[in-house]
Amino acid sequence: MKRIDLAILCAAVFVLPLVVGCWSNYENTVTATVTYEDGAPVPTGTVSFTKNNFETFGKIENGRVNIGNMDGGVPDGTYKIAVRAFVQKSETDFTLESIVARKFEDPETSGIVIEVQGNKSIEIVVARP
Repeated sequence: MKRIDLAILCAAVFVLPLVVGCWSNYENTVTATVTYEDGAPVPTGTVSFTKNNFETFGKIENGRVNIGNMDGGVPDGTYKIAVRAFVQKSETDFTLESIVARKFEDPETSGIVIEVQGNKSIEIVVARP
């Protein structure tokens, strides 16, 4: 085999799968409503889905969020969920203050676990601090 043919074969076998993997599309769409226990929507923040070394997220807008839109969707699997939401204390105090109970900010303590198999619509209920 010629040296050039061998180089092309190596590139096809080793490099192509890496390149294709970088643009993979998981296709699953997960939409969620995020509310407090009293039914009021969480106005702003993020929801993250974590599984092993994979994490994806979405931005909460008036209690609604689409997960994985920014990175190609959500693969099938079981995910631990975290909800992080902060607001500025006041017009003069730029300190951020959480508007959800602290336990929901960490996927290990939130107690929320979601199974994704295909497209899914879910409800996430959190407590106020």
